[in-house]
Amino acid sequence: MATIRKILSGHKSRNNGLRFEAILLHSAFRGGWTGMKLPDGGKQIQRKFIRVPVQFDFIFAKQGIVIFADAKTTIATSYAHSQITRHQVDELLRLEKAGTIAGYIINFETKNQVRFYSASQLDQLKRGESLNDQSGILLGSSTNI
Repeated sequence: MATIRKILSGHKSRNNGLRFEAILLHSAFRGGWTGMKLPDGGKQIQRKFIRVPVQFDFIFAKQGIVIFADAKTTIATSYAHSQITRHQVDELLRLEKAGTIAGYIINFETKNQVRFYSASQLDQLKRGESLNDQSGILLGSSTNI
């Protein structure tokens, strides 16, 4: 059974993620990128709406360059293999192999850094390993990407 602490923690985490996604879209727009946030997936079963995971959150485009990305937020200084979603990596890797840029954009809140990790980097990560805050491409700070 979920405790109040877990419920509140989940709510705070979701709000932080939504705030980061809004900052990411705004920063892309300021940089001349066209950005699109994909809606959360779901399906209707009888009278219930069931959430269905999507492959990625965003598509960005500028002057013939296309980026597919999933946005993540963490308070840790690394992003563990166990936090990576395999179906997302598989889809992002397929898009990367097709010639696009694809991967995770991770907001390391405590370090105030936003970094990009390619689908290839995500795919090569082994169980027990982590993406550290230095191995990705630095995009900017958590509030100014």
